[in-house]
Amino acid sequence: MSLVTAKLTEEQIRELKAPAQRERLFRSISYFSPLLLLLLWEVASQLNVIDRRFFRRPARLPAPPGR
Repeated sequence: MSLVTAKLTEEQIRELKAPAQRERLFRSISYFSPLLLLLLWEVASQLNVIDRRFFRRPARLPAPPGR
């Protein structure tokens, strides 16, 4: 049985790496999107873009029970 070694071009290597890079990007976005949402909520509240009576600032929300 003989082994055949294949030579890949740079373009083929990039095509093989693309799904892993895309997955890494989506995973990092999923980690930071809740933080970004809270940050935008806080800024919008401080700038009076949203009504504080209905959407309190995240920094002013009550602490969970037991704290």
